[in-house]
Amino acid sequence: MIIDRIPIAGPRAQLLTSGGSPDIASASPAVARTLPMARGQQWDVSGILLLLEGKPDLRQHLENQGSPLLTVQMSKELFPALFADPFAHRTHRIGGHDDFKRGTLSNCEVLEVDGAATLVSLDGQGCRWISPLFAMPTVAVPPNGFSHVSWDLAATRKTPADAFTYSLAIEVFTASGSQILPLAQSADPSAPRYAEVDLFKVTAYRIIFEATVHGDAALHERHTPLPGRSIGRPLLRGVNVLERVESRLEIYSVTQLLQQAADYQLFEQNGGELWRIVLELPLHGTLMHSEYEDIGAERFEWIQVSVDTGSVAKAEARIIGEELIRPPKD
Repeated sequence: MIIDRIPIAGPRAQLLTSGGSPDIASASPAVARTLPMARGQQWDVSGILLLLEGKPDLRQHLENQGSPLLTVQMSKELFPALFADPFAHRTHRIGGHDDFKRGTLSNCEVLEVDGAATLVSLDGQGCRWISPLFAMPTVAVPPNGFSHVSWDLAATRKTPADAFTYSLAIEVFTASGSQILPLAQSADPSAPRYAEVDLFKVTAYRIIFEATVHGDAALHERHTPLPGRSIGRPLLRGVNVLERVESRLEIYSVTQLLQQAADYQLFEQNGGELWRIVLELPLHGTLMHSEYEDIGAERFEWIQVSVDTGSVAKAEARIIGEELIRPPKD
């Protein structure tokens, strides 16, 4: 059952500060954010309606001032339990037959399980895979840096904890040397499958995966010489590394803001002072409730607008989009 879509309207569409004010510039810090989505609630966002008033004249910010005039951020569950800004990150996906086979395999092999290339253990002993070395671009602004790593296992989270344990690490290389950063150590299938990292100026990296299997899974190869013979337990399907990038929604000037706007209206005073701008900033995304969210830790899906109070005297933001309601199943 799906209840009809309706426009996001009324007070709910207004972004409010932590103090409940619609004026973002009046708060400290000058930030306004959407509220958490309820279970079954979904917002399909197409843009943000912005009102900005100068301090006193916005013409002085037509050129890049070196610091953001306005920033729009989005928190999205990009992978299970991993919340990050999709506009400020790009994903390095390590997986598939090519990546797995180019690496160093020890007591495991690469098989297609349920349509996906998967590292599979050969017996009940330990197995190890070291990925090939992935080089980063030599010129990048800002310097290459990683913020999160997530990984996909073939086993569900309800797999018995004594089925197998695994460890995962990322080895990063910089101009000053290399380091191995553990991401998971002796973890079982129910453990979180992501980690936050704080790495900068990375020139190359590789993934190290180790597992100790305590019991085979019921996995069989159809064309194996011995019908019905088990070929091991499916383990790793892939690793996702999130790299920080500059967001197009980090606005450094009025010119940049107007260039991205779908529509805008300028208000001038006598003497030509540009004191107010009303515009629609395109922003396409979906906000939903997540079973992994932690509101106290700010780990949920949201859209946030912040402004530079030294440049803006007043700022308001409203969400443009549609709301879809799906009644909870339980």
